[in-house]
Amino acid sequence: MPKSIQTRLLACMLMTSICQSGAGLARPEPQFRGDPASSRLVQDVGALIRTGDQAAYERYAQGHYAPAALRESSAAYQASLLARIFTDTAGFQDLRLVGAAAGWVQAEGRARITRLPYCLTVSRARIGDRDFITEVSARSLHPAAPDLATPAPGEVIGTLDRLARAYGRRNLFSGVILIARGDRVLFRRAYGYASPRLAMRMRLDTRLNTASIAKMFTGVAIAQLVESGRLSFDDTVGRHWPDFPNPAIRDRVTIRQLLTHTSGLGPKDYYDDPRYPAAAENLRSLADYLRLAVDTPLEGTPGTYAYSNSGYLILGAIIERVSGQDFYAYIRERIFRPAGMTDSLYAPADVQRLRTAASLTNFRELPDHSYLYELGRPIE
Repeated sequence: MPKSIQTRLLACMLMTSICQSGAGLARPEPQFRGDPASSRLVQDVGALIRTGDQAAYERYAQGHYAPAALRESSAAYQASLLARIFTDTAGFQDLRLVGAAAGWVQAEGRARITRLPYCLTVSRARIGDRDFITEVSARSLHPAAPDLATPAPGEVIGTLDRLARAYGRRNLFSGVILIARGDRVLFRRAYGYASPRLAMRMRLDTRLNTASIAKMFTGVAIAQLVESGRLSFDDTVGRHWPDFPNPAIRDRVTIRQLLTHTSGLGPKDYYDDPRYPAAAENLRSLADYLRLAVDTPLEGTPGTYAYSNSGYLILGAIIERVSGQDFYAYIRERIFRPAGMTDSLYAPADVQRLRTAASLTNFRELPDHSYLYELGRPIE
């Protein structure tokens, strides 16, 4: 997965007892008195985040981040991290300094969207007579103590509903929440838009495009065929597809490696094929996709990790060859139906629009296949 789309664990450093879980903002303690420069730094960063101006974030990064930090991650990438903090919080209220040392400054405040307490950490490095930022991170604070009571279902429902509504009002959440205890459904509600462009609201029966989450169904199908003795995880592609056109993949890559993204395929994928733009609107069947996937080069050594969609298309073809069934029919009959997933399906893009939410993203793909998060309405 590209570095810039990977989820960062925005954890405040456990320096002394500052910003520790459960501290929140209500803990009675003496006011921390830091030096004016540390206080000014954290207040400046807090004020910057609150603007919600990604161009301003990038300009600030260019002038205030350490050269080494910018060599590792560009100013545009640093700005995208600040944009993620703004998306989660809309900036902070009541921000106050709670700790400082040579390499960091920490403050506590409340998110403007949810009013939840947050810890803001600004890591810094001294270069000459000036402090430069190396990283900015934020983490919500949650109580943690032996005497905490388990919340009642009504409290859980009320809290989740309040948060979903708060984010929904800012076009930051679209979906359906269902809470159940055993077989009893306690709460379900739809939020946001299935298609902002068409002003189509989310409904309880709106289908959601699960994208790569659907790879688990391919994995389950392979495991079923392994369990029945019809193939092995360590079989090569060629054992079940003797005429696969790429001999390096046919003879060296195993089913296990395709499942675990360690086949040597990737990061180049079927949609990087120069034929893809012209073919995209006519991709309907697994065979259509395979015409592009089989030409995906083996860029790495089998056994090394690189995420690959083409690898899962090859697995789909192996499922068809071993089971003697169309891939979509197999998944429908052997997985969806037994699991009671009667409203789930694989379908071409134009069919999926029937009661299916648009796929929304705030990530923009760059030429090197990395991604940058951008503020604004999601792109369909």
